[in-house]
Amino acid sequence: MAATPAESTPLLQEQYITDSRAEEDGIQDFSESWTKPRVNSVILVYVMIALLVLATALSAAASARLYENGLCREYCLQHDASWVNPDGSVPERLCKVPGVQAGLSKIMTRVAIGEQVLGSWRVKRLGCVIFALGSGGQMSLYSFANGLVDNIYVTAIYTYGALADGVGMLAGTAVVSSVLREGLATGEIRPGLPFCLVAGAYLICFILILLASRK
Repeated sequence: MAATPAESTPLLQEQYITDSRAEEDGIQDFSESWTKPRVNSVILVYVMIALLVLATALSAAASARLYENGLCREYCLQHDASWVNPDGSVPERLCKVPGVQAGLSKIMTRVAIGEQVLGSWRVKRLGCVIFALGSGGQMSLYSFANGLVDNIYVTAIYTYGALADGVGMLAGTAVVSSVLREGLATGEIRPGLPFCLVAGAYLICFILILLASRK
């Protein structure tokens, strides 16, 4: 026969009390783990990532402009040499035709693949990184596969720019690169400005890394 509960009997069973206390302790531990130094470190990491992406876009803008200029001049010489001005320049509108933009997409993709292969070799040379993240073969395979994915993304963006008759690139760092290339072409942006911005962005990243390492 079941025992009749007395006035001293707790309304909640001991198991539920223990579980609720464990949940409260877990929530408290999680909130306490996000201390101010940890939050500051996360903010620093995001700022560094943003600056590195900006620096990459800026450096890619200048090189893409040079490639586009060369392809545009070659395209004009093949079709009508009178399009080329006496000083060697060509009208900007001729550089946005699908033929030039398609050639630019191929060059940028090949450059990206080449940089990824060299980057994989450099990573493999770093023994401490390999020791921490895995064997050299796995590291190289991961690095190369990651580069191929990025290159597919880049190829899709530049191919869209070619098929859309130079309308523009609409995602990622290509937006910044496209705007800067337009500014360089029209003279609104000085040629040395992207390089100064790249150097400044990397310098700020270096300072942030030093500040984060001291905490």
